[in-house]
Order: sequence, then structure tokens, then C-alpha cells
Amino acid sequence: LTSQTFIMAMILSFTSLFFATYRLKILLKTQHFKVGFFETYKLNMLGIFYSLFLPGGISGDILKGFHLLKYRNDNNSKTNIITTLFLDRYLGLYAMFVLASIVSTFTDFQSPKIEYVKYIIFVITLGLTVAPFFIYFLIKLLHDFHLLKKFDYLYSKMIKVKQSIQKFMKLKLLLTSVLLGIVGHVLTILIIWTISVDLNFMIGLYNALIVSPIAFVVNLLPISPGGIGVGEKAFKELFLLYGIEGGATVFFISRFFIYLPGLYGAYVFTQQKFSIKRD
Repeated sequence: LTSQTFIMAMILSFTSLFFATYRLKILLKTQHFKVGFFETYKLNMLGIFYSLFLPGGISGDILKGFHLLKYRNDNNSKTNIITTLFLDRYLGLYAMFVLASIVSTFTDFQSPKIEYVKYIIFVITLGLTVAPFFIYFLIKLLHDFHLLKKFDYLYSKMIKVKQSIQKFMKLKLLLTSVLLGIVGHVLTILIIWTISVDLNFMIGLYNALIVSPIAFVVNLLPISPGGIGVGEKAFKELFLLYGIEGGATVFFISRFFIYLPGLYGAYVFTQQKFSIKRD
């Protein structure tokens, strides 16, 4: 890589995490957590660090939640933490597919295989749009008709989940979170695209925006630490849809920059200095 590409990829990586951090911060604030921006930024870097050693791309979120619990005094906050981290990941995923759907709508595909990918993206986006409402109304139905009242533990948990979800049911909050996710995702794709151009495996920015959500979802599968090898295989196959070799190489190098904040997360891990409080 050229020095310009190396520096640009570093800047894009930390800037992308900035937007992801702001999204998590406003979601935590909705649940009445008093967490400073830099503390949240460190928390995200710590999550990236954990993901380097655990299967899949979301395993770091689990330990991130455990870390938050460790600094809590109110046992009732467990549900709030779980729903917040889940929604943060969900909205980030949703933002990727919304962006891919928008871009693919205005893109003329030459290959039937790529057209097929376009429809897959539309179906997933629709599913991700409908799923939260279905889950919420299912919980509401179970609650309103006392269908789980005989199971005290499940019933009490269901009530806590319902109450926690209700705090997020604000259109401005959800739209802001999705917008932050879209901006952060574009910056991440710019890392991949910049490296592909530098290595002469040029896929095109729009094309990268369209196929990347599927590859990132595959990378989340808990098969190998951080999804290493899994994500590379996905990008290889998706690049080949455009007749371009080197998808695995491009993502393997991009992975270094995407996970770069995790190096500071390692330092945070050794310090363990978080001050996360709640009203």
C-alpha cells in the first residue's frame, strides 16, 4: 500500500468508529446511562479487541455487555444493557442494508447474478424493517393477555424487555441512529474501496456498497476468531460476481484497519478504568 492509502485508511477507521460511538452513546442515554463520549469510544474499542479472539464479529458485544454489568450497582439494569447493545448492533446492520437497497435501486446491473443479490438485499431490508415491530407486538400481546403469567421468571423478564424497548420507540432517535450507521458504514466501505484501488482490484464504490452488507453478515457467523477467513471468503465470491479477483486479499488488508482501534482496546483492557454510572 502507498503511504497515502495507509494514512487515509487509518483516518477512515477511527472516524467510522466515531459515528458508531455516538450512536451507542445516544442509545445508552435513552436508558438513562451517564456515559461520556470518550468512555463510550473506549468501550467500543474494547469490544473490537475482544472480537479479535472470539468467534464471529459480534462476540465482542457480549463481553462489552459483561463489562457494563461489572460497573453497575442496579441489578435491574441487565435488561437495559442487553437491549441497548442489541439495538445498537441491529441498527448498524439495518443501516448497511438500507444503504445497499438505495444504491442498488439506482444502479443498472449487467449480470443476472448481481441482480439476484439485489433482490436478496431488498428482502433482507424488508425483513429487518418488519421484524422489530413483529417482536414488539408479540411481547405486547404476551403481556396484555398475561400468557406467561404462570411462568413468573419469564413474565418478569418480558415486562422488563417491553419497558426497555418502549424507551427506544422514538422516531427521531431511530432515524438519527440509522443515519449515523449509514455514515459510519460508508466510511468503512471507503477503506475497502481505497485499498482495492491501490491494489488494482477496483470494484467500484457503488458496487462495494451493494455487496458488502452480505459479506459483513457472513463475517458475523461464529466460525472463527473475528470471522477471519470467513469474511475473506465472502468478499472473494462477491468480488467474483463482478469478474474481479482479489476480494479476499482486499478484505484481509482492510480488516487490519477496521480492527485497528482494537489495539488501543488492548490498552484499555489492561487499565480497566471505566466510570459508567446511572441515575
